[in-house]
Amino acid sequence: MKFKSEYYNESQIDSIIFSYGFKQGRIQDKDKIKLNVNYITIDKMKLPISMNPMDFGKLSETVNIENRKLYILQNITGEIIMFSKFEEFNEVVYSKNGITLVKFKDEIISEDKFVRTIDNKKYYFENGKQILFTKEIKNKFIEKTKVSKNLQNNFITLDIETYIKDNILIPYCISIYDGHKTSNFYITDYKKVDNMVLSALKSIMIRKYNGYNVYMHNMAKFDIIFLFKYLLKLGLVKPIIHNNRIILIDFKFEKYNLKFKDSLLLLLNSLSKLSKSFNVHNPKSVFPIFFVNENNLNYIGEVPDFKNFKNIKLEDYNNYKSKFNNNWNLRNECIKYCKLDCISLYQILIKFNDMIFNLFFF
Repeated sequence: MKFKSEYYNESQIDSIIFSYGFKQGRIQDKDKIKLNVNYITIDKMKLPISMNPMDFGKLSETVNIENRKLYILQNITGEIIMFSKFEEFNEVVYSKNGITLVKFKDEIISEDKFVRTIDNKKYYFENGKQILFTKEIKNKFIEKTKVSKNLQNNFITLDIETYIKDNILIPYCISIYDGHKTSNFYITDYKKVDNMVLSALKSIMIRKYNGYNVYMHNMAKFDIIFLFKYLLKLGLVKPIIHNNRIILIDFKFEKYNLKFKDSLLLLLNSLSKLSKSFNVHNPKSVFPIFFVNENNLNYIGEVPDFKNFKNIKLEDYNNYKSKFNNNWNLRNECIKYCKLDCISLYQILIKFNDMIFNLFFF
């Protein structure tokens, strides 16, 4: 055949075969930049609060390198993003017309938290929102400070356990630890929740604890929900708010003063991970937090099913279960769980204080 087009006149097409499949949902536009990503403006640049490279722009090319994966993207303003994804962190460089505009490093803290480092600044994010900002500032040489004879650990720790009723969290156990003894408050010892919470708070409103800090892990997003209204009933409350979160409560009761603080803002990690990092003597215990409800607060019997536990391996569950012979006691195990949380947090803070003390005074 002289021309290729003549081939179709000479050769008859017998059949055309199509291969296809079905998938639920609407097909995503791969070229479309996601719109549900939160952003933060730094040095007049709008940067996504995300660890996912696809949230930064349209993908141009992907390159596999020995210890990382490089994504080359372009955003809607024409900037080129070189996104290097490592196992535990990302390194990102923005450039335009061959000029570097900004570069930063994102490091994973936990499943929903990461920290972004740009020069001497650190931005901490949780669930797509900024929760903390720090900046390293160079100062003049600090003159030698006189060595303090004693390290003062004037603080106590507090923990609250709750169950869910009608989508509302109800406190049922409170533990308080001062470094020497633990005080426990359990709901079935009182007529109602108000009496239990007020009794727990009044136990620390004494001269012995005047001027103390009361630390709770994740106070700003959890514990303060239950305590705030009771503190208002008992004394004068002055909250300090940052980024719409209560980070400290200055509380005055008659002639005594307490400060309620969130230790999670000081040590950004879970209690179990902090216990391992600081090698504390009382690691976080095991407890079926999803099992408790208003009708079984004095339950005694078999260990609850595996599904009622959180962040526990099946092997650890079986080892825990083997310690009981159908006499598992909800009240005793909850108090133990709550108490060990307080003790763990206290020991972590003691070691953290020692570290800071030695850093500045020795």
